[in-house]
Amino acid sequence: MTLQQLIYVVEIEKTRSYTWAADNLFMSQPNLSRSIRELEKGLGFEIFHRTSRGMIPTREGSELIDRAKRIIFQLESINEIGAGKQKQQRQTLGISVPHLSYVALALRDFIKDLDPARPIDIDYYETDMMQAVENLHEQRHHLAVVRYKSGLEAEARQIFEDYSLTADKICESEMFLLISKQHPLAEHEYIEHDMLNDFVELKYRGNFMPVQGQAQSGGGQGLEAEKQAAIYSHGSQFDLLSGSSTAFMWATPLPAEVLSRENLVMRPCSIAGETYTDVLLHRTSYSFSPTDEKFIAHLHKAAKKFIFINNVFE
Repeated sequence: MTLQQLIYVVEIEKTRSYTWAADNLFMSQPNLSRSIRELEKGLGFEIFHRTSRGMIPTREGSELIDRAKRIIFQLESINEIGAGKQKQQRQTLGISVPHLSYVALALRDFIKDLDPARPIDIDYYETDMMQAVENLHEQRHHLAVVRYKSGLEAEARQIFEDYSLTADKICESEMFLLISKQHPLAEHEYIEHDMLNDFVELKYRGNFMPVQGQAQSGGGQGLEAEKQAAIYSHGSQFDLLSGSSTAFMWATPLPAEVLSRENLVMRPCSIAGETYTDVLLHRTSYSFSPTDEKFIAHLHKAAKKFIFINNVFE
């Protein structure tokens, strides 16, 4: 067994294809297949079996790949030690997140807090929960923020356990009505659900796993609105809502500065709201770097900026 063969099996597991793995490894597919057959012969078991979903690791193969990933990661860490002072001082953050305003604000404040005299390398990737989990599993990122409906905690925890991830709770939040300051209902401190009958619900239709629910706006508030407009882009949500006297959305609490900037207000409503939980994920074997810890501090600080006074968002 060689280190190069371990790299081969990790790449095949990632792509689920000998052909794609060979392309990524800049080698021919027959040479890659031959090397894997030699490895399997030496180990005494098959590493992959072919399925309709591609090359899937066997039980023994999965154990081998997990150990191979740890070996490769440790070797990369050792190489970094000798990469020089500049490499040691690089401020690096790789994180997968849903589209959440407070997380973006945490990133903004985190960047302001970095040392401009040192190299900075940030990879901030907005995606759904399962892709975030895969990014951690494949070590593309070291951190992830994910959101799931609080009633689905058992399912979420099982996913985290299956991928050997640790989840640290950030916050828990309910859904509230989000409307423009010019909306006729903005003057009310509490909204009865029948007061919404004459207005149009803007509903985000993003690609999120059921366990995650909607990233920031969601519907699912117990009653289905008769008037709806499906939105497939996060970027247009606030543009459509701000200044509108006819539209509303459901959203988890937003930081006060976001509400002020977008000319919006949040109001509680009589429709039973769903509760969502946000957690910070990382591989159980991973140790936070000083840069990670700095971002995490800003993340928790931003989460606490949700201002709710006397049932009225200010």
